[in-house]
Amino acid sequence: MCFPNINYQVPVPILGNLQELPSGPRGMVTLLTNRNLFHLGEMDAINNMEELEADIIQRIEVFQVGDNPLDIFHRIQIWGGLTGRSIYTRDGGFREENVTPYYNDLLNTCIGINELNQPAIHQVFNAIHDFNVNVRNIGIPFITKHTRFWLTRSLGDNALPIYDKVMAQNLMGRRNATEANLLLYWQRMINKAQYEGITLVALERILFHYYQNL
Repeated sequence: MCFPNINYQVPVPILGNLQELPSGPRGMVTLLTNRNLFHLGEMDAINNMEELEADIIQRIEVFQVGDNPLDIFHRIQIWGGLTGRSIYTRDGGFREENVTPYYNDLLNTCIGINELNQPAIHQVFNAIHDFNVNVRNIGIPFITKHTRFWLTRSLGDNALPIYDKVMAQNLMGRRNATEANLLLYWQRMINKAQYEGITLVALERILFHYYQNL
């Protein structure tokens, strides 16, 4: 598959609109609140996706090894919308003891990355694989949402991009986003971002916005 022939020098599109959270994240807040995993009042100062994203990144920046990461985990799941509900609704619902050890391994790998080179990329890929094998009902699209956020701590806007169904179908010609195509997707995105002289986060957002509006 080829990258679309569009202008990649445009301002990075915002997520949703600035007036309210989209219905998907709002639905996730309701779901998590009903399961006593989240308190509705925690979203009082969050009015849109841009503010939610900034809140997550700020929490990651001050996170210390040994802190409980689940508050950040749930916020990223909310950010991703209702397609992330399965980990809360299937197989008896969310179990902290089944997620936290593997999530700590995943985030520790991400915050330990200082440079986006091939060894680092494979290190993140292996951590994603381990998390995917050990934690059910989440999948590559949402795991890469988590790694994208945690990698911003050291890599900023050159964090490895999210690989979801939109990108899999439109850019990679695949039905779904899977581990099998993740490394190739990342490499194509890295090469394209370098060619266009933009960041990976900018490239991902521009492409996602374009594909969503076809």
